[in-house]
Amino acid sequence: MKTLKTLLLLTLAAGKIQAQQTIQQSIMLRSNGVNSTELMMYKEDNINYNTIYSNASGFGFYNSSTASSPWFINADNRVGIGTTSPLDLFHVNGIIRWGGQSDKYLVSGEDGSGGFFEQRASNGNSANSKLRLQSSIKGDLQNYSIFSIDPEQGFSFLSLGSGNGNVGIGTTSPKEKLSVNGKIRAQEIKVETAGWPDYVFEESYKLPVLAETEKHIKEKGHLPGIPSAAEVKANGVELGEMSAKLLQKIEELTLYIIQQNKRQVEQDVKILAQQKEINQLKGLK
Repeated sequence: MKTLKTLLLLTLAAGKIQAQQTIQQSIMLRSNGVNSTELMMYKEDNINYNTIYSNASGFGFYNSSTASSPWFINADNRVGIGTTSPLDLFHVNGIIRWGGQSDKYLVSGEDGSGGFFEQRASNGNSANSKLRLQSSIKGDLQNYSIFSIDPEQGFSFLSLGSGNGNVGIGTTSPKEKLSVNGKIRAQEIKVETAGWPDYVFEESYKLPVLAETEKHIKEKGHLPGIPSAAEVKANGVELGEMSAKLLQKIEELTLYIIQQNKRQVEQDVKILAQQKEINQLKGLK
């Protein structure tokens, strides 16, 4: 009986040793006895491993296959992804991918051209390639201002509900769809406007009398229908409206010139006729 008991204990001891060896090949807890503690977890090859470690600098994860620490928390509670020296509360050294689908997702990061946000899609759906930034009034989730980037349609600023869709350049309080506090340089500007003054050439149009125009200029200091310098300084000008008014004045001036030319032609005819009569009278002498 004593011999059987001894054999049983030896068998249990051997199993314990073997179990310890198996565990040691997969998990190992070690410390350098000073300032570092590591929990090592071996991979299937029993060579490479992942380590959760804690030391005087902080707490992190180490991958022996890549010889790098994918994430790290330093002594100031700053979290680093791809870096062991986080400079802010959350510091990512690399590209961040947003979204769980393989065919459409958002990435952000930094490259040789600077920082970027990019919407990527590989499913051929145009809607999935758009990127937008939006905010609602007081977080009501109803009245939005939206900035949208569409690689097929371009940039757009939209509003939903009572959200403000005005755009300001050089100003934080735009009053129009586009307010620019500064100079604009362009090769061409297209303005769409109604009421183009072709009506000036209609027979029913009453051409202003020049004497009345002269009187208005002497009294007001500017042409009728054209804003004064003070009004322009205070309110600016509507480009489309002003272009139409200036064209109206040009068309009126054209009609004045045509009238003047007709009078000149009639006068020249009369002068020629009178000169002919004079010559005839001289011939009778």
